Amino acid sequence: MKRKTKIYIFDCLMMAALAFLFALMYELFVAPNHFAPSGVNGIATMIEYVTDGAFSVGYFSLIVNIPLCVAAFFLIDRGFAVKTFIFSLLYSVFLLVLRAADLSQFQYDAQGVDTIYPVLIAGAISGFVYGLAVRRNSSTGGADVIAKYVSKKNPLLNFFGSTSPSTPPSRRYPSSYTPSGTAAAPWCTTTSRWCCACCTA
Repeated sequence: MKRKTKIYIFDCLMMAALAFLFALMYELFVAPNHFAPSGVNGIATMIEYVTDGAFSVGYFSLIVNIPLCVAAFFLIDRGFAVKTFIFSLLYSVFLLVLRAADLSQFQYDAQGVDTIYPVLIAGAISGFVYGLAVRRNSSTGGADVIAKYVSKKNPLLNFFGSTSPSTPPSRRYPSSYTPSGTAAAPWCTTTSRWCCACCTA
């Protein structure tokens, strides 16, 4: 088996494990404390709250992410699309399975007191999942797919730079700093030393 194939299989297994961790985090910390995370999952969570659970987050995630993954397959990168689809599909499946199981004895229900703790724990786990997914050339679906497409079309409009409008360009990227050891382009305001093609040319 070729090394690239082994890496690809490992990445797919990694996304499956991350999907389970993400679903478990949702059921243990988000659902019992009735707050909404960011992105598409946050919208899905609010819809579930409004409908009193009639429309599950798992189903909404599939409805949104399947078309996005299909578009990513043709417009972004096939490997990225497949791994994102694996995460999205298994996340929905794990979420529905865990919801059917009785996890009440493991859930962290703050009962309206010190609710910052489940939010911080969920945020830390989410950051861990997001970071590993991006590192393996994948994502958790939703807005991440759109950000990946925008970044591919115009590297200067990277996700972090475009979502931090309050930070002036001179503060985001010092003019004296050159990511690749060469002269930086005068218009470069990127926040990442890896995502800007103009500085590595």
